[in-house]
Amino acid sequence: LGTQDSVKELWDLWYSERGGLALARLQQADQLMGDPTSWQDCETSLLQLIDEYSIYFVEPINRLATLYYLQGKYQESYHLCRLILLKLKPWHVGALAGIVQ
Repeated sequence: LGTQDSVKELWDLWYSERGGLALARLQQADQLMGDPTSWQDCETSLLQLIDEYSIYFVEPINRLATLYYLQGKYQESYHLCRLILLKLKPWHVGALAGIVQ
């Protein structure tokens, strides 16, 4: 496998770690994130996922940090990455990339 293939497999594993329903809901949140007029719905959806699956399913937290970054809420985004994501999964590529931006 090439590096890109390995990274894709790693992302796929993380995204689906709580099963197909959670994955489908993450994908729905991703679609909402693409439309600024849907950001409130996206945030609500991600917060529901976090509530239902706990903070140990870090992908909704990663998406929420991304949403906050897009909204210009840089401190909130940074704190989600640094204080939650990287405490639970210090190898999380998305959180690491988000912090260095």
